[in-house]
Amino acid sequence: MALMPLTSLHAQQGGREAARRFYDRGMQAKSLDHRIELFRKAREIDPTFPDALYQLGRTYFQKGDYAHAAATLSDFIDQDSVDTRTARLYLRN
Repeated sequence: MALMPLTSLHAQQGGREAARRFYDRGMQAKSLDHRIELFRKAREIDPTFPDALYQLGRTYFQKGDYAHAAATLSDFIDQDSVDTRTARLYLRN
């Protein structure tokens, strides 16, 4: 098992914290477009952040952008996230 250098681990944790801040702001945002922007930024910073991907898909769905919603929620399912059942429900509708 290879060990990650401490500086890389610290940088990764800092990225997760930054992604979480964008995610939290997205959860508070009123505008769907602003939510999309914030969730996308969170995913840019931490591509392994499943909550941001799921909320991005839900927000696309709420906006009526079903093509982006389906693609995003499919990506969420492909990540083997713990709770893919809800995403599958969105894709069925």
